[in-house]
Amino acid sequence: MKAVTVDSLDYSYDKLNVLSKVSFNVETESFFSIIGPNGSGKSTLMKILAGILKYKKGEIFISGKSLENYSKKELARHTAYVSQNVAAEFPFTVEEIVLLGRAPHQGLLGMHSEYDQKTVEHAMEITDIVHLAARRIDQVSGGERQRVLIARAICQEPEIMLLDEPASALDLAHQIQLMDLLEKLKHKTGITIIMISHDINLAAMYADSMILINNGMVVKSGAPCDVLESKILKKTFGCSFLIDSNPLGNFPRIFPVPARYNCHGQS
Repeated sequence: MKAVTVDSLDYSYDKLNVLSKVSFNVETESFFSIIGPNGSGKSTLMKILAGILKYKKGEIFISGKSLENYSKKELARHTAYVSQNVAAEFPFTVEEIVLLGRAPHQGLLGMHSEYDQKTVEHAMEITDIVHLAARRIDQVSGGERQRVLIARAICQEPEIMLLDEPASALDLAHQIQLMDLLEKLKHKTGITIIMISHDINLAAMYADSMILINNGMVVKSGAPCDVLESKILKKTFGCSFLIDSNPLGNFPRIFPVPARYNCHGQS
């Protein structure tokens, strides 16, 4: 069974068509990346998968069940959404924010159980934030805050984690630490990771498969080595690229080419 199946999805804001005939599959327990230029529809697609935006045309199946047939609480037990907005609007402690991930599993009174507390502790251990438990969320760094939000998502015990550019505001070291954490979660817990990334090289290093979106349509899907081709990227992003084999593994390494070098025959 596929973790996610999207078939002929269309979405419009008023009369503006944002997504058109988008179709793809995400394998269970895989790392799946969504890449593309700004304004291509990536975040809209992610919000639809998270149940935040309602679609009218096409079909989406989450773990074999139509997305339309999930209640909000049931969907929150299957999918966890981590947005790119990590603003600390309320001075909750780190532990209190992680505990919010248990809400989909709690009753009307919202009382948390011993199991809930153990789940919180486990999520904080996995994300290496136990030492931050009593600290207010507005007192931690951007990288630590991302770990807190991922710990909260882990507490939901989802089958699928949806992340909208989780590394965009982080420095290089924190980007790699975050991506390593997501990869570890995939292997240790069996979670399916679906992530939007502006960094094509990061996506290439970690993704099992990906889709490239432009103007609301899927340009290509498949393994990174199949999707990240110079001619396709040039047509999509409007600049030239050099692509070679990454010495770290069986995935491509991508270099955008400055205009001053195009005269030397770069494609």
